[in-house]
Amino acid sequence: ACTYSTFNNTVEFKAGRNLFPGEGLTIAYGWDKGIVSPPSSFKRFLWAVNLEQNWIFILPLSSLLIMIILWYRRGRDPRVRESVTVMYGPPQFNNAPLCPAEVGTLVDETLDSRDITATIVGLAVKGYIKIEETKEEGIIFDSKDYYLAKQKDADDSLTLFEKKLMSGLFGALKGRMVSDLKNNFYTHINPLKKTIYNELTKKKFFTVSPDNIRHFYTGAGLIIAIAATALINLLFSDSIGETRTFIAGIMSGLPMLGFSKLMPAKTKAGSAAYMEILGFEEFLSRAEKDQLIRMKDENLFSKFFPYALALNVADNWAKAFEGIYQQPPEWYVSPMGARTFSPTSFNRSVSSAMSSLSSAIFSAPRSSGSGFSGGGGSSGGGFGGGGGGSW
Repeated sequence: ACTYSTFNNTVEFKAGRNLFPGEGLTIAYGWDKGIVSPPSSFKRFLWAVNLEQNWIFILPLSSLLIMIILWYRRGRDPRVRESVTVMYGPPQFNNAPLCPAEVGTLVDETLDSRDITATIVGLAVKGYIKIEETKEEGIIFDSKDYYLAKQKDADDSLTLFEKKLMSGLFGALKGRMVSDLKNNFYTHINPLKKTIYNELTKKKFFTVSPDNIRHFYTGAGLIIAIAATALINLLFSDSIGETRTFIAGIMSGLPMLGFSKLMPAKTKAGSAAYMEILGFEEFLSRAEKDQLIRMKDENLFSKFFPYALALNVADNWAKAFEGIYQQPPEWYVSPMGARTFSPTSFNRSVSSAMSSLSSAIFSAPRSSGSGFSGGGGSSGGGFGGGGGGSW
């Protein structure tokens, strides 16, 4: 039992006996509503987070705030116009169209497998490569492979990326099985990434190589996480505990790691090119038969098919040409031989070529320790479209 007494605005409680060590006394007291002002939402929040015990987590919150400000000031692309205007071709630099890999990389600021395989298709459309589908009959299942036959050497009409891609595919050889690229081509991926990023930076589409920006913030985030953990643990582990110091230190570096993929920024020219790409994608995905016929370009299907692959709208592009483009491409050879050509069925039937090629060029032996990723995959249709179809 306990007693209490009131004096002015004070209530005094007294236990009826001495309390043993660790023993507590619970007090309940009520008063009319309105005598005491209720706590604000902010004060309730402070009570909930127990700032007195968890003040150390102000550090990761500050780190997050700093990264939001940095992204807002340096990581956002300049806005060049509000709406997308339909474009009837890819962006150009010095009166030359960007290659499919450049277009795909400008979209997501990353070179992925779709960009590379679409560029290989583009090289085939230009006459540098012929793709031959091969089939070997088995006891139960047939096995399928693809042979890349070099038709001519790379020349100055190609971008530096396309030249290095040709060199990586063939070297001194005249042809290469796609299956032979498995566990062999992967050594060319990082140099190809460096090439595409540097070329787009030289063309003033990026302020700095996107990969360099990502690596900088990733490295800085790791360093901050390790350094903050060590320093906080050294200074405050006795007062707030090792668990809190460890968590707070690691969390201090997480905002930089999380924002690293968002920090690459395009220039005004890069943003303008990106808007042109969106307009070009709009044309590729929504083109209608009447419109295509009026354009009177018998090479239109093949010319833009690699870009449709890079932008993942190949199905739409092929469907638009159904009944218009009726001759199989010269650069793609199928064991089925000549037959009535359908762009949509052709696109579906050889989509496995893109998957096979993507899988082969990005595969690496386990012992290599390679740490790259294929990125955006190769969905959205297979190889397609060659020169000189009939209308």
